[in-house]
Amino acid sequence: MTDLFYKRAKLDPKKSYTKVGDKAMAEGSEVGNEINAIIKEMKEELAAEFEVKTEEQVEKEEIIEEAQEVVKQAEVVGVENLKTEEEVKTRRNNYNLVNNEGGEGYAPNKISFERYQRASKVLGVEVPNRKGPEERNDGWLTKER
Repeated sequence: MTDLFYKRAKLDPKKSYTKVGDKAMAEGSEVGNEINAIIKEMKEELAAEFEVKTEEQVEKEEIIEEAQEVVKQAEVVGVENLKTEEEVKTRRNNYNLVNNEGGEGYAPNKISFERYQRASKVLGVEVPNRKGPEERNDGWLTKER
């Protein structure tokens, strides 16, 4: 927080404050943390009572769905054929330069091996490391191609 914020809110910049809910501030961290915990508990109780999902549950499900989609796309391509993030970025930029003449437009969204690893970690699946592009010797990123 900036000095201007403290001045406008008439707060002492030497004290610590905690954001409570969406709009309120509380002095110190203990009270604010307790109130935030109570708010979270109330939201969970209301969600259970009305049989709806909390924001956290919805967000977690979206992350899991995205991870499942990444793993699915990676398996279609073949995990052993996935490129590194650097290679994917280079290919995407080259595609954009050639097909979109460097401007805006469609550029394919390829899955990198690192993205596949992160998605697998979200799903709780262990993925072994693999050789880098220089060790794979697939001709990509070399001057021969």
